[in-house]
Amino acid sequence: MAETYHHYTYSCIDDEIKFEKVAKEISKAYKRAKVELSELAGGENKSKAGFFTISLKADPNKDAIRGALSYLSKLPSISVPYARIEFDHANEALYYVKSDKELIVYNDELELQVHLESNAPPAIEPSFYEKFGNNHSTLLVRVTIPNKKVMSAFHSACLSYTREKSDQNYASLKTFVDTHINKSMGWETDFPSYTYGSERFLGNPDFARSLVFCEAHSNFLFLGYSFDTTVHIDINQEDNGSPFCIRNMSGKQLSAMIDILWAISQRGVKAKFRMADYKNSNVEGYFSFNSDYLIYKETPVSNDMLWPS
Repeated sequence: MAETYHHYTYSCIDDEIKFEKVAKEISKAYKRAKVELSELAGGENKSKAGFFTISLKADPNKDAIRGALSYLSKLPSISVPYARIEFDHANEALYYVKSDKELIVYNDELELQVHLESNAPPAIEPSFYEKFGNNHSTLLVRVTIPNKKVMSAFHSACLSYTREKSDQNYASLKTFVDTHINKSMGWETDFPSYTYGSERFLGNPDFARSLVFCEAHSNFLFLGYSFDTTVHIDINQEDNGSPFCIRNMSGKQLSAMIDILWAISQRGVKAKFRMADYKNSNVEGYFSFNSDYLIYKETPVSNDMLWPS
């Protein structure tokens, strides 16, 4: 009996979206198209960080494929998702991608690759480092903001400031942050400082004013900061990666500012810090949240991509 296999390849850079959720949504797309499926399986591509595959067996149906690709296209990603439909009886395959509302089919994998490369999402991280990474210490932050109204307002405030670094635009940005966090979190906020409980966390206003880069992609906001070469982070090497491993003032001030960005998001924040001489030291540092704690861990320099797994 002839069988048809459907293989979906996609990427997702939001580690809170688990494979099981994606598989469930793919199943729903086939159900809506009244197509029965079986043998659904897959997971992360071990040789390519951030990439996943889902394979299943079902009769070929364009509505089901379109629905599946529509969902995958909405994931925060670093690539265009596509489907490979294999017909085992004919020893051939078709490749599907979604462009706007249209479903495009290719008979040749090389044609598919041309489409994927020409429609790839912007390379945000290399763009930031190319413009602002020379002879400066830098902080590149990825903020996850699923609330579209908050995302739009915060993006607009940050973008206005990066375009014109005036006191007025900074005041507008600060007012938004202070008001939003006080309302949503109950923190007493004086961006980039805040009070949580009885403890005061001091940020450095000069650091907040060092915002030079702002790019939105999916439900992520990428914020880039460029500092003087003297800005650095000292850690206790034996505690590298623990919540309290940072020991110097500028490092703690950067940490406080990232805490505030998390409070805006309430979903997820990751960041990479590089000292001006990171190429010589071969060290870069990553901020991320582990449960209720912001942790910072230094590792050997990898590449400009922000989120190695």
